[in-house]
Amino acid sequence: VVERVQQMAKEFQPNHFQLGPEEIIHFSHKDLIDSSKKFGETFSTPTCPEKCYATGEGVERACCGKVATFLLHTVDEDGKAREDPTIPITAELVSHGGGATVKCQVARKEDHTYYLTYQPQSRGQHDLNVKVYGRPIKNS
Repeated sequence: VVERVQQMAKEFQPNHFQLGPEEIIHFSHKDLIDSSKKFGETFSTPTCPEKCYATGEGVERACCGKVATFLLHTVDEDGKAREDPTIPITAELVSHGGGATVKCQVARKEDHTYYLTYQPQSRGQHDLNVKVYGRPIKNS
């Protein structure tokens, strides 16, 4: 177990750590404390940020000064919808031209998707950065 944790530490990438689907590790209390110091904060969730995705016109285009919208679909590793109302979601619109960064408003819908809105403050190219658990979603 300790050897596997040491190997994972060598392969560790900031903000991304995932065991394979068949990989099970049993930690002693001391091993868990020692490894968490190396990795930082650890948590487990069935939601897979890399497979979550956004749909809607606001993903592709928006008009300066007008509200744009899109839906965020949170899913697990198998692409099945997640029904966790406590999923931390952040999103922002960043201008390529050095303009202001605009934070998106997030509202949870009844069907377990999330409705996001933003209002661009400048013309030109922008990036829409959407994160679930602090990690970028698919194509973000």
